[in-house]
Amino acid sequence: NGISDADRSTRRRAFDALTKRLFVGDASRPPPCDATLLELAPTVVPAAARGATDAAEKVRELSVALLARYVERCAGSLERILPSLVPTLVSAMGRGSADEPSEEIRFARATLVGDVCANTKNPNVLASFADELCDVMRETSRDAFHDVKKATHRAVQAFVEGLALDPEKIKSADDAAVAEETSVALRKNAAALCASVLPDARHRHSQVRLSCLRAVSSLVPFLTVTEMEELVTPSLWFMCADRTPGVRFELHRSLTKWIVESNANARFPNDGGDERVAGDAEAAATSDDAGCALPLAPCLLPMLLTGVADET
Repeated sequence: NGISDADRSTRRRAFDALTKRLFVGDASRPPPCDATLLELAPTVVPAAARGATDAAEKVRELSVALLARYVERCAGSLERILPSLVPTLVSAMGRGSADEPSEEIRFARATLVGDVCANTKNPNVLASFADELCDVMRETSRDAFHDVKKATHRAVQAFVEGLALDPEKIKSADDAAVAEETSVALRKNAAALCASVLPDARHRHSQVRLSCLRAVSSLVPFLTVTEMEELVTPSLWFMCADRTPGVRFELHRSLTKWIVESNANARFPNDGGDERVAGDAEAAATSDDAGCALPLAPCLLPMLLTGVADET
């Protein structure tokens, strides 16, 4: 009841007491075990999540910290928590949400999104909230604070890693169905996520540029050749002359990986769909002019070759 009280001091004390009771405990009452936390989640998480949009800054801070600890403790069983947590993240951080003046709270929120993606061990569960989480990440990528940007880039990577299944681990028809569902979620959101983080490739901080490049690299297998040509290549060309040697090295290493894996990676989408794949295969079988075995080479190879003249 205290976390919904009209007095902000009462709400702050209630959040502080709730956090200590759930995660610290004392000599007479130890903190509850993970199983008990999961049982309490449908009651505690919605109430605590309301504090994320509270008028008092300290209450918002305590609310996000409590939710982050809940996600950490309940990693692997977040399907009990996400139905009440994700809508709160969208209302607090998604399109049309009010601006948060505190950089620390914005950073904590962006980190929480990454923790949700990293700790949701069931790809099906993560896929069911993919659109909402991507909406939040696209908004946080616009934040001017460099730490928020880096946290968003890490969240994008965690999101992709949580959904992208290793083909070697697909052993049954059920595994194949899950892989197809998660792949659809990734292909649906990859271009929009990539477009939202690519402006950070021009950020003044080299660490932001590096983390941006890593986020883009995680999304590349789910972009079409056309999206690579029209979206990624123009946004990264200038990075060939980046003032930081480490950024240039990471770019050229990534370019090599993208070119090679565009052929080896079976997940790489084709612009024309299955019919075009079949048509191209038939044409290649009957023509002396076979298509390029490395579909990304034409757009990425000129960038890669700039490394020959690099001074390092």
